[in-house]
Amino acid sequence: MKKLLVLIILALLLIAEGLGCGWSRFDTVRYNTVRNIADFAYIPRPKDEKYFLNRRNFSSGDRFGYNDNIDEFYEPQEKPPVTKVQSSPDTLFKTAVALEAQGKYQEALEVYRKSYLAGEKLDAVYQINGLLDRIDLFSSDAVTSPRLKQYLEIRDAFDSARSNQERNVDSYGYYVPKEIIANFCVKEEKRLQQLLQEANVEPLKDNVKYLLAAIKYAKNDFDGAIKDLNELVKLFPKSEKLAAAHFLLGKCYYQKHEPLNAFYYEVTSGEVKGVLEGLRNAVVHFTRAVEFDRQKLLLPECYGWRGGAQWRLDQPLASLESFVQAFLLEKRNPDRWLKELPFAYGIIRAEQEEKALEIVSADPRLLLSYVWYGIYHHPDDPARQALLAKAAKAYLDKNPKVELAGSLALRIAQALYGAKDYKAAIQMTEQLKDPLLADQALWMRAVSNAELKNFDLAIADLKKS
Repeated sequence: MKKLLVLIILALLLIAEGLGCGWSRFDTVRYNTVRNIADFAYIPRPKDEKYFLNRRNFSSGDRFGYNDNIDEFYEPQEKPPVTKVQSSPDTLFKTAVALEAQGKYQEALEVYRKSYLAGEKLDAVYQINGLLDRIDLFSSDAVTSPRLKQYLEIRDAFDSARSNQERNVDSYGYYVPKEIIANFCVKEEKRLQQLLQEANVEPLKDNVKYLLAAIKYAKNDFDGAIKDLNELVKLFPKSEKLAAAHFLLGKCYYQKHEPLNAFYYEVTSGEVKGVLEGLRNAVVHFTRAVEFDRQKLLLPECYGWRGGAQWRLDQPLASLESFVQAFLLEKRNPDRWLKELPFAYGIIRAEQEEKALEIVSADPRLLLSYVWYGIYHHPDDPARQALLAKAAKAYLDKNPKVELAGSLALRIAQALYGAKDYKAAIQMTEQLKDPLLADQALWMRAVSNAELKNFDLAIADLKKS
């Protein structure tokens, strides 16, 4: 009896499915009778789209049921053959450390620079800070100081304490120190102050001042760090530490009044005194850091942090431009900035769309991610969708052989659909010859034909897909 009941239920479900009352996402145009066809014009990313957005606020799926988890849409790629260099990712760094131990600072400088650009120690933030500090040191007169090794010992002790510090992660994914490294800081601050009083330390003074400020920054003593850094900038106008000093000043002003997870609309409400002034100061110092960065190693970070400050100040185009610069200049891991760009995308206003599209058209990956974001977040704004399609098509017409041409063409069709220009959307899909995207092109053409009441054509395409 139970088996018979189960069979009857299954039969009823199949009949319901045949009548267009089913629940599967990808079916025929008969969904027109039970759902809004517009919902079905939103298709997943093609598998050749390597560049994606990590929309943190939509981790469980957006209103169309799509989740931006890369693993859902991409098949695992074959790993390239491992070479001897790849098998030991810190080879350059270790070589530089060995050269430094032998007192060969100029040789170590070049290898440290190569190590940084190669992306070594990418996951060890405090070790990267030590590496960048050495690049500044060995590029200056500090190499002539007999107290250089003593300073480097303190620098390494500080980096070690910071990297071993207990940490936890807040709800927005930011790392937050669990406890202040006060005992270490007291000890090392004393050593640095004593170092300042010793003879033959003159070439090292700017570095000592900087490290004192870095220790105070680590303790969240932003006022103390700002005081030390301003003294450094004033006393050593030709120092190799100027870029790093202005960058750290920017971070101090950025974080002084608000935690990292404060959004721009919270700080512009006037509830927190001094926040806006602090953020404006942060923008000024990140910009100065760019100007003083002779090594050209801090530029992506400077632009990225500046973009964050401008975002919190509700400066959409300025923020977008800064994040784009960070992405374009980042040689080590540019994809990480794609995770920050949605914040800038999210505050672009309709009247700024045209200028924003001009900014992101600097790179096809950025343009694709921006169009993708716009399609999903402004579905009820046909004029905005039309601008997305127009800008992407203009880029594709000039660069028909770009790597992401197929994906761009598909997104153009999708934006044209959102703009209610169904005939143009169909024409766009007919131009799409990439066999890997054929099914999605057919789907896009089908829903466009459905809107034009060409149901026979729509059903024919859906049967092919």
